[in-house]
Formats: sequence, structure tokens, C-alpha cells
Amino acid sequence: MSRKDDFVDDGRTVADMSNVDLFGDMRLKRKDEQGEQVYLTRSEKAAMMWGVMKATLLVALAFAVAGFLFILFCVNVWFR
Repeated sequence: MSRKDDFVDDGRTVADMSNVDLFGDMRLKRKDEQGEQVYLTRSEKAAMMWGVMKATLLVALAFAVAGFLFILFCVNVWFR
């Protein structure tokens, strides 16, 4: 009982792995108008990290508020 392999490579790219390095190049890159890769400046990296921190703190604040409201519900309604 041999299994027939019906896979045919049509050449489409499913996931672009061109930016993946063996040694983990941690320098952040972007493409300019000509399509060339350039590295981000210090201020661009700082702006990106600040945006990530704001998003993370927003999610943490939402969880904290939800937890606080759940505790208030437990104390004032459920355990009464």
C-alpha cells in the first residue's frame, strides 16, 4: 500500500522568509522608495518601542480594570 503524493509546487510564496537570519539579525529594517532595505534610525526605533509600550499598557490596564470590577462584584453582590 504505497501512498501517492499529489503535491505539486506551483511556485507561490506562502511565507516570505527572506528576512530570517541564521544568527538572528536584530537590527530593524524597512524598505525605502526604491525597495532597498535600510536600517531604522535611533528615533524611529524609540518611536516604535514607545508605541509597543503604549499598546501593552493599554491591554494591561484593561485587564486590571476588569479584575477590579470582578472583585467589586464578588464582594458586593456574589458573597453577600
